Amino acid sequence: MTKPITLLSFLGGNRGKDSKRPVYEQANYRFPDGSEVCSDYFAEAIVRSGQFQLKQVLLLGTRTSVWERLVQEVDLDLASAILERTDGDTPAGVTDEQLHQVERLLAEQWGMEVHAYAGELAINESNALDELVAYD
Repeated sequence: MTKPITLLSFLGGNRGKDSKRPVYEQANYRFPDGSEVCSDYFAEAIVRSGQFQLKQVLLLGTRTSVWERLVQEVDLDLASAILERTDGDTPAGVTDEQLHQVERLLAEQWGMEVHAYAGELAINESNALDELVAYD
């Protein structure tokens, strides 16, 4: 019997220099059984593939990551509210309440636990372990 898996996914924050291009671009992800899922977010493709017995998804990003991308298809008002707080010259960042709404919507849509964590610092190879411990 396969043990349930926790999927850990990082959410980027660079909205790009070219406003005509999306932050994340659509790609076809092919899985071991030969099935394909088209998505612009790899974690979503993994969930939708049904290839893994996922127990939960942990989403990690910063306060200004592209959180709106995760809910833009199911709650445009929430996506717009998040974008207002995370984009621009001096963004305030996503609120804890907005993150809880993202968690609830994705848990319902994906059929599993979803936990979203937004830190103050961008996660990179020099601080990854310290930042991950902070999300505990």
